[in-house]
Amino acid sequence: MAGIGDGAAALAEDSRVDGIIVTHGTFTTARTRAAKEIYSAREVVKTNQRPGGFHSLGRGILGHIEEDHVSFYYTPTRRHTFRSEFDMREIRELPRVDVIAAYVGGDDTAAQACVAAGAQGLVISGYAYNGRPSADQLAGIEKIAASGVPIVLSNRGGQGRIPVNWEDPFIQGDSLVPHKARILLMLGLTKTKDPRELQRIFNEY
Repeated sequence: MAGIGDGAAALAEDSRVDGIIVTHGTFTTARTRAAKEIYSAREVVKTNQRPGGFHSLGRGILGHIEEDHVSFYYTPTRRHTFRSEFDMREIRELPRVDVIAAYVGGDDTAAQACVAAGAQGLVISGYAYNGRPSADQLAGIEKIAASGVPIVLSNRGGQGRIPVNWEDPFIQGDSLVPHKARILLMLGLTKTKDPRELQRIFNEY
């Protein structure tokens, strides 16, 4: 993995390079779904350890790779790659963002500990549909949001969009799974900590 990281770092310094793709699987052994199907990076998740364990929940694949041709049938409409406002060549360090699980009987202890350890943002792996924390977690997490730490709600079920509520103290993470919402929040925090502006980012990406 160090070789891949070193190579990617060197390419990132090259002004001629607009983006880097690290592929998984090979075409020589082929016959695996991972080698034959094209997914959106925003949507795809790995659901098990097998080579064909990639799935785009609720979205499907973008195209296929055949022996004679690469075929795209769909394209993502959300902002990405060269349409993005984020330039990793200008970002030297990403802020710390932690993921907090919502569950019955849970409290805000983990969230408070993460903030005390230096987290600049939190993502709630919350209940399906609204992404919210449990009732016992809610008051403490609302206090954290009121202190200026952005908190994003995400759907732990992996499918479905969280409706936006501009009056809510939290940021709605759209349809992103928690670990991908974390990455977008890390990027967003390099630009702003304003919840409304961060909500705009989650609405567009």
